[in-house]
Amino acid sequence: MEKLLVIDPDFEDLYRILTVYGLKKVARNCSNFYHDDKENIDYERKETTPEHVFSCLKLADFFLFSEEEFADLDRLRVYELLHYHDDIEIKTKDTCISKEAERIDKNERELMAIPILAAKYPRKLQARFIALDKEHREAKTKEGKFSQAVDKMDALIHELEYPQDWAAK
Repeated sequence: MEKLLVIDPDFEDLYRILTVYGLKKVARNCSNFYHDDKENIDYERKETTPEHVFSCLKLADFFLFSEEEFADLDRLRVYELLHYHDDIEIKTKDTCISKEAERIDKNERELMAIPILAAKYPRKLQARFIALDKEHREAKTKEGKFSQAVDKMDALIHELEYPQDWAAK
């Protein structure tokens, strides 16, 4: 008699987190050069979307704690918005600001991909992903506007270190 593998639904839901891990494989158009002291290797590669998200979180933290005008913002909500704001790139990949032709239908492509990607998320995160993406994208709340500004500002600050990237491609 053949044994059937039964997967616990909670484990299956946890396994779906690997969908989110796909973001680690999404390259942006920004350079990222660094030296690995452990391996003594110099790397020249593109920034990944999670690296951008991480620096957005740090940049938001800087402004939230250094500027009084942002004192009334819900910090946790800002962090949540930034944490999820580019997850859609798991499906659509990054669209560089200098690639004008690709940007024409960027929003439509992303909106169409949201339910497809959400269906692959752990069930407990599906609605959260959709709601946070919508709030960031629409920028109707103070936190949504702030997260949009930080998202744009991060790319500018990042590029200060890489002037060779400044020309249109």
